[in-house]
Amino acid sequence: ACEPTLAHCVMAELNRQNLLHGWVQQNHDGLPQKAGYRQEEINEIHGSWFDPSSPVVKYSGCLRGDLFEDMETQAQTSDLVLVLGTSLTGLNADQGVTETA
Repeated sequence: ACEPTLAHCVMAELNRQNLLHGWVQQNHDGLPQKAGYRQEEINEIHGSWFDPSSPVVKYSGCLRGDLFEDMETQAQTSDLVLVLGTSLTGLNADQGVTETA
């Protein structure tokens, strides 16, 4: 099984200290949660292997409306965005970078 990286652990610690308030997670691996990041502050925009209420979205599928709206809100209201481990290849979650306040 995969283990969280140092980046996952640092972000989880920032979350525990209330310095990081949202995570838009494109992967389905549960590594932020394994590192200790609070589940209620993770937007698993493409679904989750570990949450039956949020099935993984196929590449050709549709995102959950509530998660999409939350992602848009985060993009529009965030003061700072950290982008780690992505190629920013034109998926919806890229707006976290392109639309940040």
